[in-house]
Amino acid sequence: MGPTNRILNRLRRLLQKSSRYGINPPFKLLELYPPFLFMGLRIDSISKDYRKLVASVPTRWYGLNLHGSMFGGNMCSAADPLPALMCARIFTGVDVWTKACAVEFNKPARGRIAMKIEITDADIAEIQKQLDEKGKAKHCFEFDFWDRGGISIAKIKNTVYLKKRAV
Repeated sequence: MGPTNRILNRLRRLLQKSSRYGINPPFKLLELYPPFLFMGLRIDSISKDYRKLVASVPTRWYGLNLHGSMFGGNMCSAADPLPALMCARIFTGVDVWTKACAVEFNKPARGRIAMKIEITDADIAEIQKQLDEKGKAKHCFEFDFWDRGGISIAKIKNTVYLKKRAV
């Protein structure tokens, strides 16, 4: 058995063990994606139907801005792919991209901040209607980054574009 097979077998065992403990492997493995790994992003929880996700990001010394708070690009980078990845799991047979991501800063981020993304029944119905009528959909998800005290640090508007795959 070559080194590649050994690595794949270890990864397969890790995924099997993680699913036994209620960890959603595809999203938990996002923590190992190099930009997220160095940023320190942690997927704290995700629902089995991929409709609710809680993730957090610490303030690291190399991610500080001139004023000693978290660089805004870290928040945008953390928030960018998650709604699109959730939609890719909910809607099958579609390609999904982040079309736009805007951040409105409310307060400097110091310490670990968390975001909660929720895709509602109304969101799903609206997206599905657009997909059925036009073969494509565009939807804006709004969520916040919160500090440990429950204060909103930043408001995120993340626009996701979905398009049915050609058969």
